[in-house]
Amino acid sequence: RRSWRDLLEGELPDRTVLDRASREHPVLIQAWSPVTPNVVALNSAGLELLGIGPDSPDRVENVWIEKREGQPTGRLHGSVNNYYSGDPYWESLVRRLPIFQPAAIGPGTERAMSAYNALGVTTVYEGHAMDFPLIEAYRWLRSEDRLSVRVLTAPEAELYGQAANEPLSEEDFDARLRQALLAVDRTDDKLRIDGVSISRGGPCWPGFVLMREPYTGPYGEPTTGRSFVSRERARRAIEFCAREGLRLNVVSAGLAEHDDYLEDLQATAALPPGWILQHGYFLEPEQIRRYAAAGFEVTTSIGFHWGKQQMIHERFGETLLARFIPLRELLDSGMTVGCGSDWGPKNIFEQIALACEHGLTREESLATWTREAARVLRWEGVGTLEPGAHADVILVDRDPLSGDLDDLPTTRVLHTLLGGATVFDSGAVSL
Repeated sequence: RRSWRDLLEGELPDRTVLDRASREHPVLIQAWSPVTPNVVALNSAGLELLGIGPDSPDRVENVWIEKREGQPTGRLHGSVNNYYSGDPYWESLVRRLPIFQPAAIGPGTERAMSAYNALGVTTVYEGHAMDFPLIEAYRWLRSEDRLSVRVLTAPEAELYGQAANEPLSEEDFDARLRQALLAVDRTDDKLRIDGVSISRGGPCWPGFVLMREPYTGPYGEPTTGRSFVSRERARRAIEFCAREGLRLNVVSAGLAEHDDYLEDLQATAALPPGWILQHGYFLEPEQIRRYAAAGFEVTTSIGFHWGKQQMIHERFGETLLARFIPLRELLDSGMTVGCGSDWGPKNIFEQIALACEHGLTREESLATWTREAARVLRWEGVGTLEPGAHADVILVDRDPLSGDLDDLPTTRVLHTLLGGATVFDSGAVSL
């Protein structure tokens, strides 16, 4: 909903404005992903750090250096995203910037948890782009009793979405699978580690989703997507997880990617039930049937459809828009489907209303956020209100199963309990 275009100036500040904030320290203002092309703004110290000056080309790879009277303005356009950029030049610049500060992970995560508590969220699933040091950050928060949500994590078999990620050697890839197996811990009431994620392609907006037929990329070029992890490695992950009893989380978006996974899954002996299909952007009926037959469960977000349907129509056409996040068909297949706010509105009641607009009843939509989500996460005692369950409860100002559907997104969370303890209090109720 919000964009840098919504600023009163209609643009990000240039270096002369940012220099008023600091001339000594590099400043970077980044328009948040996921949009390609995107824009960032730097002050003079930032430009100097990156070696960008009057002699710099106007364009390097898919990055355009904005200039005024021959001088860089401080704004760069194009593939300048903080993740899934895929541009060699931009990623070489990002590696030189002190963007990711480990010391900020703890306080930043605490602020995020509090914000989600105020929205009525008590459990999160970290099943994509999760690395072992990030899991250790969660362990530290847990040891300090500073978790205000329950967290299920699954490390990624190979990271590739950010500039700092480097391809793994064959030995290191296999070692990460073994590390994920050894890390499994489902004993804690607030922090659990279970499974490993494998992902090959990327999202739609940078043109990375793996499809059978060419579609239009972000700069008008035809593309069939980009594979960051080889199919052979994905097959090794499938075989390892089937052999060792490790839960596999398949992050898959494109039709061609589904084709490969399903073929390799079918060729694997003794496939255990309960593996997860994450996202599932584009899915054909036969692919849904085969995932269901293989015992898969699903995590996805109808917010993808809400926020990306115009882009999908422009790049893929009307036919594939109908195959984008087919939530009704996923439920009808018999798979357990858990929904979340991975992308789109963070307001859970708006997400529930959006699912109703795509063929779900209110009861079904609410269940994907509560009971069914808990089943996908294999977390006993959450997602339902019954004797013996954890008292993870939110109090709201209306019955979400009645009233005008258009008003559902205005539902107000009054109080949030985690295990019976208050983690958000609006002051509107007295307990």
